[in-house]
Amino acid sequence: MPWTQNKGLYILILTLREKAFIPVGKLGIIPFPSGTYCYIGRAKRHLRQRLARHSMKSKPTRWHIDYLLPHVEIQAVILLPLSSATECTLAKQLVKMGGKPHPLHFGASDCRCTGHLIYFAQEATPHLDLLAITMGNTVGFLRNHTEGHKKTLVEEG
Repeated sequence: MPWTQNKGLYILILTLREKAFIPVGKLGIIPFPSGTYCYIGRAKRHLRQRLARHSMKSKPTRWHIDYLLPHVEIQAVILLPLSSATECTLAKQLVKMGGKPHPLHFGASDCRCTGHLIYFAQEATPHLDLLAITMGNTVGFLRNHTEGHKKTLVEEG
């Protein structure tokens, strides 16, 4: 279990309400259309701390995702075991579901794939529960509830 072992793959489900031009380190200023973004990440250790860091609005920028997070709302987090896939294979699965890598190579400076941030236009956004089920081997689903921004972890068998 990623949550109890404190390591694993994760998918951040993010919402950007309005188009924004955001500087992203060496990638430059990137136009981000409004919609849903899925960021695929991996924590070989310290998963809980990584997710807590991602939820902070103010922090030093270390990764590409750090530039985007202040502008979006985290809707949910899908947790998967490390052995189930790689960030690249999960990104490819999301593309098959109608997403598009945007911008290219975002979050993928340590590999050669098209990127670990997948964009879904408003009309193409997959239902979050369906997304969690489709990813297979999902062991946890952390949803951000709008009332009081409570977070709940649902562990699956």
